[in-house]
Amino acid sequence: LGIASIPPLLLLWASPALLPTGAWLSPNCTVVEGAQLPRVARYFSLCPVDTGLRLLASCYSVTSLARALEAVPPGVEGLCLGGSVPVLPPDAFANFSSLQMLGLILQVTRVPPDAFRGLGRLRHLAFIRRSDREEPFLLPPGALGPLDSLSVLSFSGICLNQSQDVQLPAGLRQLTVTFGCLTGLEGLTRIFPGLTSGPSSLGPVSLDKLDVSNNVRLSGVASGALRGLRLGTLQLDGTMMAASDLLGSGLAGLEALSLGHGQMVVPPGEAVARFALRGLELPWNKVGHLTGETLTHWASLRSLNLHSNSLEELPPGLLAVLLQLQRLDLSNNLLHRVTPCPGAAGAAGGSELRELDLSYNQLRVLPPAAFSCLARLRELRLRGNRLARLGGRALQGLGRLEVLNLNGNPLGALEKGWLAPLASLKALSLTGGQLASVQGWRFRGPTGLTGLQLDLTSGPGKLALPRSPALRSLEIQAGDELVLRSPPPDPYPALETLVLQGSGLRLEHPNVSSAFPALRRLALLHVDPRHFCSPGASGSSLLRLPLLESLLVRCPGVCRVSGPPGLRALELETSPTPSRPRPRALQAFLGELPRLEVLTLKGKGVGALSAAGFRGLGRLRVLVLDDTAVLVLDSSLREESPQLPQYIYFLNVFLACQCANSWVGPWAAGVPGTYVHFKTQACESEAGPSPKSRLFSFLQSHCPQGLELELFLASSGLLLLLGSLPLLWGAGSSWVLHLRTLLRARWRGPGARRGEGRPFRYDAFVSHCGRDQAWVVGRLLPALEGAPPGTGGLRLCLPERDFEPGRDEAGNTADGLAASRAVLCVLSPQALGDPWCLLQLRLATARLLANPGDFCLLLLFLEPVSRHRLPDYHRLARLLRTRDCLDWPGEEAKREAFWERLRKRLGSLRPRGGRGGEE
Repeated sequence: LGIASIPPLLLLWASPALLPTGAWLSPNCTVVEGAQLPRVARYFSLCPVDTGLRLLASCYSVTSLARALEAVPPGVEGLCLGGSVPVLPPDAFANFSSLQMLGLILQVTRVPPDAFRGLGRLRHLAFIRRSDREEPFLLPPGALGPLDSLSVLSFSGICLNQSQDVQLPAGLRQLTVTFGCLTGLEGLTRIFPGLTSGPSSLGPVSLDKLDVSNNVRLSGVASGALRGLRLGTLQLDGTMMAASDLLGSGLAGLEALSLGHGQMVVPPGEAVARFALRGLELPWNKVGHLTGETLTHWASLRSLNLHSNSLEELPPGLLAVLLQLQRLDLSNNLLHRVTPCPGAAGAAGGSELRELDLSYNQLRVLPPAAFSCLARLRELRLRGNRLARLGGRALQGLGRLEVLNLNGNPLGALEKGWLAPLASLKALSLTGGQLASVQGWRFRGPTGLTGLQLDLTSGPGKLALPRSPALRSLEIQAGDELVLRSPPPDPYPALETLVLQGSGLRLEHPNVSSAFPALRRLALLHVDPRHFCSPGASGSSLLRLPLLESLLVRCPGVCRVSGPPGLRALELETSPTPSRPRPRALQAFLGELPRLEVLTLKGKGVGALSAAGFRGLGRLRVLVLDDTAVLVLDSSLREESPQLPQYIYFLNVFLACQCANSWVGPWAAGVPGTYVHFKTQACESEAGPSPKSRLFSFLQSHCPQGLELELFLASSGLLLLLGSLPLLWGAGSSWVLHLRTLLRARWRGPGARRGEGRPFRYDAFVSHCGRDQAWVVGRLLPALEGAPPGTGGLRLCLPERDFEPGRDEAGNTADGLAASRAVLCVLSPQALGDPWCLLQLRLATARLLANPGDFCLLLLFLEPVSRHRLPDYHRLARLLRTRDCLDWPGEEAKREAFWERLRKRLGSLRPRGGRGGEE
């Protein structure tokens, strides 16, 4: 069906020898594995790239070839270079013996004879020039000699007139010279004399393809100039040549000819018969009529393309004459009526037609038995016409049809049994129409249907999905609110790809896992995230399917993805909503995804990236951030570098113009084991008439690092360290952050918080570690923030939800503690090993000792933990209020009493008449 919205599953593992180093210092180069190329494809748009290659690199704005190649890993197999390098140096690519594809967009005017020495594995070489000027280009006769494996050679925008006697590799199969200055095809044989047979030739020369398209002055070929040349395909699109020019050229053989994008009114005939062509491409011409004589000359054709001409009708005996025709493209014409089988069904009973494309014509009605003579037809495309109704009689005789595309027709109704004649149908597309409802019996007939696309524009209602045990791909689009019901039991045992599109679309099934047991690829496009992404939603079980490997989510708001145990590729595109206008941190979108390998984030929803966002993503290899908001990178990434993905791409992403990002440049240039690529080095501010500026210039002007300041900071830091050494002894490796947090908390803390009438935003600050986050989000928040009868609900401060994106964790922690009446520490063996949890516990204890009457510290032990594992400082504080230590009950029956006790304890801290939130 061509569902391009599902991203491919990326499972290509990079060899450590191929992994490039950090690339912040070479921002004009992009390195990517071939399997991940679709995610950064627009930065390779000028290159003839191959996704089958292991590692590719694209460098642009190149002015020094040697300097640019320093940023390219030696094991690269595909390389594209764009810039202004007029002359290639000798042995330019000697260090890249593994190259198989090389694209040069360098404005090169001269190539030395030994420029390509050492490239014995090169299969594809392309010279590309993006300029209207015809600058000379000199290719020495032996320049291509070292390229023993070369099979594809292309020149685009290059004027080769000054090059002569260039020796072509013996294994060359495709030659392309487009957008050049050729005036006659004989000029090509002067440049490459090996194309034709001469006295020294061993035999006839043959190419699979010769493409000279868009040489606008190419108007003919001298007599006998192509003597001995055999071609599979000759492309003359966008030239002034006619097919008749080839009759005296000496061409020994030709299988297919393309003459598109011209002003042709009369199609070629004699030349087609002379070469017994199998393929004829005439797209984008002005052919308005086909005569019987022309059809007689076309008797040898197996493929005919008349796309975008002016055809209003077809000759009645078209298929009766073209008995060998297997592919016919009549799309984008002016056909009002098509009768390929006029009269008796057997009139063209010998037709070999396999593919027929009638898309984008003016068809309103399909006559009964219109295709009855096409017994061998496999694909029928009718998209973009004006068909309003469709019955089974129009499709009679198509018992072998496998693909039927009816997209873009105003179909309002489908007759009962309309698919009955199509017993072999495998793929059906019905999108972009006006279908109000479709019941399962509408699809009866085909027993092997494997692909189905539906677009329903009805109002609120329910749709019973069709039964089809063989279905492997299903796409449902809905214009309004629609509930999908799949008939139990086990209706889709083979379904692997599911696409749901529409804000009002919902899936209703008691057991989704049993309905889609084999589902591997899922796309949720513009859906309501509450139905599929929120914990506890009826549709959230779609994200827990055991075999799900690839997931695409494109929706407004925040969609938190957690649960698929086998998920390996995730693309998440989010945007802020009026209720949540500010960007959020990465961890707000991701839960536990232990097998995730590739993550792509798009949209303005993500505004901060820290090491906490990678917790639970132990196998993540590729991270792509594209078109995000003003991004702040937390310095915790520097500490967690060994656990980061192998590839991180920042595409169309602007860092915030803040000194907090000043550490990013040196880190990205040398982070071990990770390739970091920034598409742009600009930064962006939310205010000011010129929001974007160069990041390095901003850091230099706003974040001075003079010698005096460095000496002052160094001496002050040394004195502070010596004076605070006892306090910092237990703080571990992150003592600087602990010290800053303690000082900030002391500055804003107990002494500053005394006094009555101080407003609090939160009832409690929740301290927990990443391993316990699922319990906090799934159990604690619903129990405390929900509104039980008779209460106003509690307001909790949750770090991953309520911390301000872009600020350091120390400042957020101090502010969160200051704005809370109490601190609720969720303790477990993992939490007691987390430095941040211990720091938050220390700060809360200090505040409790300073203000025992105005503050409450609750210790909630999620798992049995020996109290002696707590530091002495906290065990002393615990003696002050033994009733504020709670243990999570293992029995389900005791948990309601546990929640009631916790709610009452936190609610008792409010002043009389107070409610949750700010007072």
